[in-house]
Amino acid sequence: MNSDELISRYCSSMPTKRRERFIKHSKNVLRKSLNIAREHTEFRININKLTDMALLHDIGVCQLTKETPYIKHGIIGKKILEKEGYKNIAKVCERHIGSGITKKEARLLGLPPKDMLPRTIEEKIVCYADKFYSKSKDKVHTVTEIKNEFTKYGEDELKRFEKLHKLFL
Repeated sequence: MNSDELISRYCSSMPTKRRERFIKHSKNVLRKSLNIAREHTEFRININKLTDMALLHDIGVCQLTKETPYIKHGIIGKKILEKEGYKNIAKVCERHIGSGITKKEARLLGLPPKDMLPRTIEEKIVCYADKFYSKSKDKVHTVTEIKNEFTKYGEDELKRFEKLHKLFL
């Protein structure tokens, strides 16, 4: 099953406008991710893996209920991708949230107590590219806006974003 089929299967019950925003967001993240890959040939980037990660990193959003906190979409997405045979990219669902989540932060957020920091170059690219596109508004965020948003979550979160930003300048 390919990315489009998975999105169709898991997101079909979403309201149309919300599903369209989700798909647009994923395609924007893909476009930025591929641009980063083209600009950084010094990294050994698996383009097929990067493409699937960018399109499916937020698939857990499609299965959120009103009772489920948004931050849990990463855990849900990972389970979906593992179930569907995408084990090799499933961790991107957990690891793209914020600029990654430490074990200590996960505990404080009510998530499973484990590190959910992007590790592979593809995970780092998707995590970074994701921050530029909203799922709720048709807006591209600037680096300054993203940094201002991260200051709300603490110095460590901001430093992790800045490290990703420097990597992909």
